Amino acid sequence: MDSNLNLEMLARVIGWSVIEYLKQDGTLHQIKAETEADAVRALNQIQCVLNDQSLKDPECFQHIERIVEALHAYGLSTSRHDF
Repeated sequence: MDSNLNLEMLARVIGWSVIEYLKQDGTLHQIKAETEADAVRALNQIQCVLNDQSLKDPECFQHIERIVEALHAYGLSTSRHDF
């Protein structure tokens, strides 16, 4: 079997095992709440960028750059941003 496939399958099993363990003491609930709060803050930042009338470039490069920066601030990335 392909070693990458083995690693992917192992990662999946480990991931589910960790989730089950975290459920036992309520930690998973806390992590979910923190994640949801981060998501709301990230969406708020993106909305502010989209509503920012001071960004005037017609191609929206400034908007895109600020949105990507907001995503990066929360540990998220995109493969579509390469400039």
